[in-house]
Amino acid sequence: MNFLGRSKPSDMQQGLEDEGGLECASVSHRPMKDAAYDNEGGSQQQITQNLSASKLSANADVGLESKGSAHSLATKGSTLSAMVSSVLPKVEPLPWATFFCLSIWCAIPAAVYILLFTQMGFGESFYYTLSHQFGGYAYIFAGALAVSGFFFYIFDIDQWDSAVGKVFRFICVSAMFSVFVIIVILVSNEVTFGIITLFALLNPLWLMMVGSLFYKGKDRRTFVTWLSGPLLLISVLTAVSFIVWVCLDYSNEWNNVTKVEAAERTGCAADFEEYPYCANEDGSGSTCFYVDYSGERQELVFPENCDLMCLSVYDGCSNGFILWGGPALMCLSLLFLSFFCTFMRTEGTTTEKDMFNFGKLWFFMLFIMWASASLSGTAAGVTLSLFSLTMANAIGCAMFVSA
Repeated sequence: MNFLGRSKPSDMQQGLEDEGGLECASVSHRPMKDAAYDNEGGSQQQITQNLSASKLSANADVGLESKGSAHSLATKGSTLSAMVSSVLPKVEPLPWATFFCLSIWCAIPAAVYILLFTQMGFGESFYYTLSHQFGGYAYIFAGALAVSGFFFYIFDIDQWDSAVGKVFRFICVSAMFSVFVIIVILVSNEVTFGIITLFALLNPLWLMMVGSLFYKGKDRRTFVTWLSGPLLLISVLTAVSFIVWVCLDYSNEWNNVTKVEAAERTGCAADFEEYPYCANEDGSGSTCFYVDYSGERQELVFPENCDLMCLSVYDGCSNGFILWGGPALMCLSLLFLSFFCTFMRTEGTTTEKDMFNFGKLWFFMLFIMWASASLSGTAAGVTLSLFSLTMANAIGCAMFVSA
């Protein structure tokens, strides 16, 4: 019987209803979760896009920096090339074969000068033998040259236009020129700038002879402009060879020891007039100091009452420094001639500014040489040598112009 008139839902039904309610609730909450997931995915996509944009921006910045650095390097390179071009002569472009042959012709006088008249070669032996032992004969050669020149002037040798007369005139002029060269070499013990001055005068004559014999078909002005590159090359090679030679051995450096040795080998006597206490007490005329060769390196030894000031007794001996620095002086002469050859160009961009830059460079190099000689105590003779070298180079260039 049913006493209550209505039956209660069973516990199972109640559980089903509860479960159904929960399911409905879960179904109702599901769209909210999907929206959250969608929002999260959108934010991740936005983050990814932002990262991509930042990478692109970074790459663009790196590209701009690379272009900026490349532009900076190009600017520095152009500035450096402009500085170098303002210092070095503007050489004439030539075929390699022509450039090589002209370089050989330009190298011959330089090689002869280095071998015979510098310390890099046999300059001291050759110089001492000729100038010191045979220097007294210079006056005989000078007298013979003066007498020959007088008679040739009286007999108008320049008017001998016959075939035999031209041959005889050529022989006489060559002999007189050879005598002049011998005189300069013999008096170089007293006139220290004679050898380098002679080189500056003979080098243009040599090149003019080469042009007349082997380049007859070329205009003289064109041939002169061709020489700018070969002369510059020989000048640079000479400078490099001189630096390497100095660095190879301690005895090749110019210092107090080599200064004393060079003075003794070239026969330059010490001057004790201002430093009488620097003379040796034995009365031999030698100095109170001497060179010690017992060690690995030569050293100067100063006994008691003898100091470094005594080295000044050799300040007047510039022959040794001229022989040692001969390659550097020859380098200057070749560089001078190379610049002048560029100024002879009929085509190009040679301006007054280039000539002004060369003048500044030339006087700067002369100042460096003079300062080096001053520090070594031989500025008196070297100053005159540098001035004579400049004048001889100018005369040599005038030969090119008048040829």
